[in-house]
Amino acid sequence: MALTLQQQITALYDAAFNRPPDAAGLAHHIDLITSGQLDLYSVADAFAASAEFAAGTGLGGTPSVIVQRLYSNALNRAGSVEESSAWLDLLYTGRADMGDALAGFALSAEYATLVGWHHDAA
Repeated sequence: MALTLQQQITALYDAAFNRPPDAAGLAHHIDLITSGQLDLYSVADAFAASAEFAAGTGLGGTPSVIVQRLYSNALNRAGSVEESSAWLDLLYTGRADMGDALAGFALSAEYATLVGWHHDAA
C-alpha cells in the first residue's frame, strides 16, 4: 500500500515546517494536485521557496544548515557525515534542488516508518 496523498502532503508539511498542515492548507494542496494544477514535487518546491521555510531554517541558511534541519524535522535525528555529504553533493552539483531534498526526506521509507505509516518501496 502506497502512502495516500493526504499522508504525502502531511509529510511535506512536517519536513518543511515541523508542523502538521492546517485543514485549509491540506485541502488546498490536495485540490491543486488532484486537479492537475501541480504535482507533489511542485508543492515541495513551493514549500522550499516559502517564507515559512526560510524562517525555520534561518534566512539565508546554507544548504548544510537546511539539510540538517530536514533531518531534524523529518527524521528526528542528525544526518551522518556521509548522508549529509550525499545530499549536499546533489544540491551543489545541481542534480537536485531544495524541493527535491524536501520531498526526499518527507517521502522516505524512514519517515513513513517513524510516523507509523506503511510505505512500499515500489
